[in-house]
Amino acid sequence: MEFNGLHIELTNKCTLKCPRCSRTEFIEQFPSAWKNKSINVSALKDFIDVDLTGKHINLCGNYGDPIYHDELTEVVKFLKANGATINIATNGSHRTSGWWQELAQELTAGDSVTFAIDGTPENFTRYRINADWTSMLEGIQVLAKAQARMVWQYILFSYNLDTVSEARQLSEDLGFDEFFTMDSGRWDNGTEWLTPHDDSLSKLKTRWKSDGEMQIDPRCHNGAEHFISADGYYTPCCQVAEHRFYYKLDFHKHKDTYDITKTTLSKIMSSNDVIRFVDGVTDLGLGVCQFSCPKVENV
Repeated sequence: MEFNGLHIELTNKCTLKCPRCSRTEFIEQFPSAWKNKSINVSALKDFIDVDLTGKHINLCGNYGDPIYHDELTEVVKFLKANGATINIATNGSHRTSGWWQELAQELTAGDSVTFAIDGTPENFTRYRINADWTSMLEGIQVLAKAQARMVWQYILFSYNLDTVSEARQLSEDLGFDEFFTMDSGRWDNGTEWLTPHDDSLSKLKTRWKSDGEMQIDPRCHNGAEHFISADGYYTPCCQVAEHRFYYKLDFHKHKDTYDITKTTLSKIMSSNDVIRFVDGVTDLGLGVCQFSCPKVENV
């Protein structure tokens, strides 16, 4: 199986309560079942037994924010020592300048930190509930002077369509290297008010809910979507590990096979079951794939 990178969810901890986030939804639906979990760093190091030279590691996740893993800097040191480039995807709230300085020292010019800021300082907390601009700004100011690239990710919602230009200018003023907007589709079941006026992704997902027969463009075929969850299990991508879909799939039913404390990444990638899943995913008709990787020409 092709290997071009990893997506690692270091922790499911987060300080935010974003509407329709997988974490928010799980806690609202199953409050007694929720547990904060973080990857065991020693187990992670033993699991990753492949060459990371030139490979890209995305520290993000379905449920948590990587900056709340107590040993994030240690993980970054390990990945960098093994030749990887890193992206850290975060909202960036509630960490100090000193904490950011320690992290920034481990990052190089090939690395990046992506801040999820969906609007301007005045309006972005309408979605990023509990985010804190003051502490975010401390991290931004540290990273603006560091080697790593700094990226502003801006999800388009109904409330922030008119402030894109203002946010883009602010990103330039603060020293960001890149600013980009994106669709999300996180609106229904009480959050319809977030829907932009004309959103292609929302149209696709509405159609999927109606007929469930969407063609897909599987990202797992790029070899860079291999995912490790905060509780220490492998799946071919992060979407498969999302709770709405995970419990229906063999990756959950036989989860001990994919426990990072009991196997290695090279063994999993050579597993016939995983290879068959990825190679045949286009023909499986799985809801998770139609929901997560629809072909855009279906609009």
